[in-house]
Amino acid sequence: MCYFGIPLDVRKSPAIYLWAEDRAGNRSEATFYCRMRKKRFRKAKIRVTDRFLKQILPGFSSYLKDTPQGNVVRFLKINQDLRQENAQAFHDLRTKTVQDRLWEGTWLRMKNAANMARLGDRRTYYYKGKKIDEQVHMGVDLASLANSDVPASNNGRVIFAGSMGIYGLTVVLDHGQGLASTYSHLSSIAVQMDQEVAKGEIIGLTGQTGLAGGDHLHFGIMVSGLFVNPIEWWDGHWIQDNVLRKLALLKGGKKGE
Repeated sequence: MCYFGIPLDVRKSPAIYLWAEDRAGNRSEATFYCRMRKKRFRKAKIRVTDRFLKQILPGFSSYLKDTPQGNVVRFLKINQDLRQENAQAFHDLRTKTVQDRLWEGTWLRMKNAANMARLGDRRTYYYKGKKIDEQVHMGVDLASLANSDVPASNNGRVIFAGSMGIYGLTVVLDHGQGLASTYSHLSSIAVQMDQEVAKGEIIGLTGQTGLAGGDHLHFGIMVSGLFVNPIEWWDGHWIQDNVLRKLALLKGGKKGE
């Protein structure tokens, strides 16, 4: 049994197959039925102001030390190059997940928080009316009161706790079986590396560290290092139909168990 995700930038259905390889290098492949539904993602315009640049650029001074002067040039260095480095760092954490299942039931959503952005939002950045960049949002932004408690969305183990570039102070929890959750832009972190946490346990406070214009939580779910839609994992019916029933069948149980 394994979980796998489909990258958001895939424009047509990819070839998905199972493969096996022995120690001698002999490899076998087999296709299987997989249905993918196309999704239309939202578009958003982000206005980059001089005030915003003045606010966030000092926090990246060490990363920008060899970058030419010019606030827009320096912003693009962060929004493009550092973003790509951070994406690779998140992806590399897939090797730290354990095979055992640590999670139980539906993932928790931060209480009393409004959705401000969604996974897959196509963002176009403008400076003084001119288009300067395009990026894809890789999580869900949840806004509540400043410095709100951030609960662990499920049982897990801390596999990252520290600064993560544009995402600021970040915690990543391993839930086993290749599943992980991410919590970014925190103002403070309340857990340590390798610490085991229970669902609902407070792991930090919301903030605006990194490339954030206001206090909020950037929340993500990763499957084998790929970001997927967190909204599905908050849905008890989706978990039951798409995960728990499959696990029960693998164990020889009955449907619905």
